[in-house]
Amino acid sequence: MMQKNNNNGFTLVEMIVAIGITSTVLLAGVGLLLTFNAIQGKNINAQNVHDNIRFAVETMSREIRTGDRFCTVSPLAPLATCAPTATCAWPAGCTQFAFRQTFTNEAVIYKLNGNVVVVSRDGGVTFLPITDPQRTVTNMKFYITGIGSDDQERVTIVMEVNSGSAAKPNEAVNLIVQTTVAKRKLGD
Repeated sequence: MMQKNNNNGFTLVEMIVAIGITSTVLLAGVGLLLTFNAIQGKNINAQNVHDNIRFAVETMSREIRTGDRFCTVSPLAPLATCAPTATCAWPAGCTQFAFRQTFTNEAVIYKLNGNVVVVSRDGGVTFLPITDPQRTVTNMKFYITGIGSDDQERVTIVMEVNSGSAAKPNEAVNLIVQTTVAKRKLGD
């Protein structure tokens, strides 16, 4: 009688090949997952930067559009004594911008304080942040045109923003935002 050979297992070579192929597929999958995670982190950071800066620019634009007596002043100078200025013209611009809010008659001052855009609505006594301190505003300039002429007064705001951290340098987002606001002429 002949004996039947029941060797139904894998050989050592087959096991090594199977483990190698499985390891390669898993490593590729984990690498893709980490790459997608980093891309998603950068996209979320970019969206947060856009939202924060869009809010700040919209806030400034809304108030400037209905303001008057555009000028640059020191924070403690009374806005009533501020004469219209052309010193904020291109290419120099100004880092601080003041005006009178027509409807409320309050002095509004915008400036860059460190890496945060701040606003004062009490003539420069108290400044409150309008941008997120985690979003570094590296530069902000105001360019004013049309003051003292028959042209419509316009203010161009240019902001440079950097959002990144030393812990996650590949998620850094750099952004330059520019908008031009035309002053509304009331009564026209």
